Amino acid sequence: MGVTHSDHERSFLSNLGHIVRLTAEDVLNQLPLRANEGDIVLLCGTFLCLHLYNEYPLLLSELQQRGFTTAVDTGWPPQGWTEEVRQQMAPWLPLCDWLLLNEVETLGLMDAEDLNVAATQLAQRLSGRGGCVVKCGAQGGLLAITSAHHSAREARHRGGHHWCRRQL
Repeated sequence: MGVTHSDHERSFLSNLGHIVRLTAEDVLNQLPLRANEGDIVLLCGTFLCLHLYNEYPLLLSELQQRGFTTAVDTGWPPQGWTEEVRQQMAPWLPLCDWLLLNEVETLGLMDAEDLNVAATQLAQRLSGRGGCVVKCGAQGGLLAITSAHHSAREARHRGGHHWCRRQL
């Protein structure tokens, strides 16, 4: 369930239910052995999928082998952005094409104070086939990429970043 606050920030309330049992095998069994051109797998609720979380390196690796573009919107870890969480994510970030985070999540994951620096550092840790998308609410978003072949529609280029005037 989503709740919108008076300042337009949103919070999501979740019931763990069946997602705690979800495994990489469950996900992969629902997908073709070979992706079609342009097929994207979006993984959300990373920290709520307790079983799957431990299998992210295996899952993302297999998805890439099958030809899928991968995108991950982790959400907020219940334990916060601890050093342990950062270390657990480090092995699978290079297997992720697109990382979708909000401003606070980006800063928390990188243990940083500068959003541009954090987004750039995250983009450099990813597969190189995508980038880091930082959702900035009403201000739009920040797209940090490491290769010149990606662009953001309606964007102004600022030193390696694409600032979008609209929400991504």
